[in-house]
Amino acid sequence: MILLKSLKLNNFLSHEKTELVFKDGQKTLIDGNSGSGKSSIFESIIWALYGTGRSSNSSLVRIGQKKAEVILTLVEDKDVYEITRAVTAKGKHTLAVKVNGEAHAITGLKFLQEWIEKDLIGASYLLFVNSIAYLQGGADTFVTQTASKRKEMLLEIVKTDNFDDYYDQVKNLIKDKDRNHYFNTNEIEREGLWIKETKEKIAEKGVFEEKLASTKIEATKAHDEWSKLSVKQAESGTLDARIRAVDSILKDYQDDIRSTLKLLESSQEAEKTLLGLNALETTLRPLEEKKGALNALLQSGEKQASEKHSLLLKKPPYPGDEEEEALRHKPDCPSGDLCPYMGDKLTRLEAFKKARQDYEVWEAECLKLPKDIDI
Repeated sequence: MILLKSLKLNNFLSHEKTELVFKDGQKTLIDGNSGSGKSSIFESIIWALYGTGRSSNSSLVRIGQKKAEVILTLVEDKDVYEITRAVTAKGKHTLAVKVNGEAHAITGLKFLQEWIEKDLIGASYLLFVNSIAYLQGGADTFVTQTASKRKEMLLEIVKTDNFDDYYDQVKNLIKDKDRNHYFNTNEIEREGLWIKETKEKIAEKGVFEEKLASTKIEATKAHDEWSKLSVKQAESGTLDARIRAVDSILKDYQDDIRSTLKLLESSQEAEKTLLGLNALETTLRPLEEKKGALNALLQSGEKQASEKHSLLLKKPPYPGDEEEEALRHKPDCPSGDLCPYMGDKLTRLEAFKKARQDYEVWEAECLKLPKDIDI
């Protein structure tokens, strides 16, 4: 929890030099005559945090002075934050932040302001002045904002300002997965045909092995025959012709052996490719499971968006505080609402009470909504 530690005002509105120290567990009451600067102290805290006040920044400088300065010190656990905001009579605006006595690593008015709102306070100016601090006059109250501003504030309360980005990311991711699934399916079909042809070739492997064994046997027989013919060459004039015939047979057998060996190598490559395709099928299964999970997440996101939209449509009208207050100060009549001069005061007060109760019920329902979405 962030707590106030100290506040210093130098030439800010009616304050020449004012310093307040806030102690742990202590409640602070600021008392003074009208126009003595009570509201200025409250406004200086908001101006130090957001650089926004009820008037232009240059009008915040005390009359006759050149510069106004506010130094706000906050404490969160063991960390101490010192915010120093200043403005000159000519309107030059500066902002500096120290964390535990050291200058913040972020520099520049715009980036420091974003850090204060998003990381330190966790609320925009409009949400801050409608939930934590209420400015005198109420110019920036919730009911005075446009419909779009009120919607932004409500979404900021339930932390769904980035829900649309998450929704679009999930949709795009599912489209990519569907497209990849389509391409992978076609690739699997093509590989399936190739696998079928490869399996047929593998089935023929046994036939080729038998043929190779038979060829080796025939080659051995031919070699033995050639040996015998060589011995008997002198015995027959036709021996040379028979040897040439055997040589031709041997050559044919050798060609068959080489062809069979090449076919066996092709079959072995086909077996390796088949193993790779089995691995591809194993890889595709988790992708199918992720696609199902993403579809479930998308349906959950659409359901939450529909619930929030329905709740916004049910928003009851918020009663006017000033009109109710004026009605309460209107004098009563012993005749009650039957008085022809006083009007239906009691009936209208009951209507204001009922409208306020409806609005509080609606606000409670808003706070029950989920605050973010996990992808």
